[in-house]
Formats: sequence, C-alpha cells, structure tokens
Amino acid sequence: MDVPLSPSLPVAKSRRGPFLLVVAIFAVVLYWWWPGLAGAGDPDTDPDVLVIANGAIADAREVVSRRLREEGFTVGWNTPRGAWCDLRSEIDALNLNPSKAVVIFLDPLTSASNCDLGDELLAQRILYQLQVRFGARVLVVTGLDAQTDPVVNHLERSGATVVNPSSLLGESGLSNEHVGCLWWDDCLTDASGVGYVIVRDENGLTMAGQQRVARAIVAGVQ
Repeated sequence: MDVPLSPSLPVAKSRRGPFLLVVAIFAVVLYWWWPGLAGAGDPDTDPDVLVIANGAIADAREVVSRRLREEGFTVGWNTPRGAWCDLRSEIDALNLNPSKAVVIFLDPLTSASNCDLGDELLAQRILYQLQVRFGARVLVVTGLDAQTDPVVNHLERSGATVVNPSSLLGESGLSNEHVGCLWWDDCLTDASGVGYVIVRDENGLTMAGQQRVARAIVAGVQ
C-alpha cells in the first residue's frame, strides 16, 4: 500500500535552507572577529600592540590602527620626540603594557643619536629595555625612504624583527611614481590600460602607500 508523502516535508526542508545559511554566515563572522572579542586588551592600558612612532608612521596612524583592528588586535600609540637617545626615558614613562608586540619607527631625518653611547650599544640597551619592560616582541620599521639609520641596523643585529615595506613602495623617495597594483588596491589606469597606484606624492605617503605599510606591519605582528 502506497503511503502519500506529507506535503509539509518540502516546506520544512525549504525553511531549513535559509536558517543554515544564516548559521554559516554567523560562524564565519564569529571566527573572523573572535580574536578581538576574546582576550584582546584595553587599548588605553593593555593593548595587544603598542606602536611607538613619529614621522610617516604617525601620519598613517588611522590606516595602521584600522588594519590591526581588522585582524583582531587592539592597539595603543605613543609619539616620541624624535631622537633614539630620548626614547629610553620615554619608554620608562609609558603607562601602556602591550601583550603581543611593540612596533617602533623613528624618522631617520630626526632620529640621529645625540648621546654619549655609540649606536650599537644604544640599540642593544633600547632593545633590552623594551624586552624587559614589556616582555613582547619588538619590531622596527625601516625602508620608507632612502635614508639609512645605523641604530635600526644594530637593532636588527641584536634581535629585533625588521619590517621593511620598501619592495611595496617602488623607488625610495620618488613622488608620483606609478607602482603596479596589488589585489587590495583601488587602482588607477594608465593610457595603455595598465592598473597602477601612486604610493608617494609631495606630502609623503599617499593613502595607497599607507595601506601597503600597514599591511607589512600587520604581517610582521602576526
């Protein structure tokens, strides 16, 4: 004897489809944002990442902060006066306790050492001070222009992680240079139909340049 199919079954099945889709979307969103919801520190006191920077990185503060937050990290900032010698006393005065990383950038045009310590010893003491004070990884940003900083070189030799986005920024110091697009860029198109971005102009890093530097910093932190 044939038993007729219940007309309610297809309806129930069709209702489960949208519900399962919503659950899947919620799971993906939760997975993406979970680092920022669980265990992330208060940015005013205990951020995941502390950025100690002036110059071009300080100018890119909003972009760098947004990229770090998108990856689930809280971030605190400090803008140093400029010279490496002054940084040691400024570190002691900080009321921030980063748990994951400290990112440092001092503009090489103003960061020249003006104290009695040589560059190598100064770099070693700064790195030791940061490691003891915070217990977090230390990253130093370089390669934003053609100016070299001997203290940065010694920081790298002493064990700091170097973040060097120069390969993403084209020729150092050139303004309005056409640099090839990457997947996240909002590209312009030249007369030949080739996509490009401008990472520097007369005012320094453009929004496209800041985004590239921010992504390099995030990659170093991760």
